[in-house]
Amino acid sequence: MTYCRRWPSQETGDNSTINAGFYSRADQEFYHKLGVNWDLRVVNKSYEWVEKAVVFRPELRNWQSSVRDGLLEAGVDPYNGFSLVGTKIGGSTFDGSGRRHSAADLLNYENPVNIKVAVYASVERILLASSSPYSGSKQSAMKQLPMSYLLPPLLALFSFGT
Repeated sequence: MTYCRRWPSQETGDNSTINAGFYSRADQEFYHKLGVNWDLRVVNKSYEWVEKAVVFRPELRNWQSSVRDGLLEAGVDPYNGFSLVGTKIGGSTFDGSGRRHSAADLLNYENPVNIKVAVYASVERILLASSSPYSGSKQSAMKQLPMSYLLPPLLALFSFGT
């Protein structure tokens, strides 16, 4: 699958507001196949932080329960119940009142006084500063990924520097 290289993001956190509000963790093998050398302990801590803010257990209504039951009757397994990993009832970015949450909501959980947003800026690379004792250096850059894995560049540049 390839993506349009100039697809504009419509809002802060736009890429987390698509896909029908479905949330799932990436399989750890995905990172290994890409050759991304991230400390998976830090990745998992990041998942937990995001999930506390914007991921909710969805309410199963009649049709969702029927689909689940039909798949189980047809022998589609394994079934892991509500889980963020594997075959399951996945998390939703919609809360119980139907309000969608996105990456923009994460700003409510940190101190946003040092964020700067430049609209209509194309992102060429992302530098990640790390204070993690697990990282090899204090600053790293995202690896250039094969075209089939490239996501559309955003039209906003974020700076979380001090």
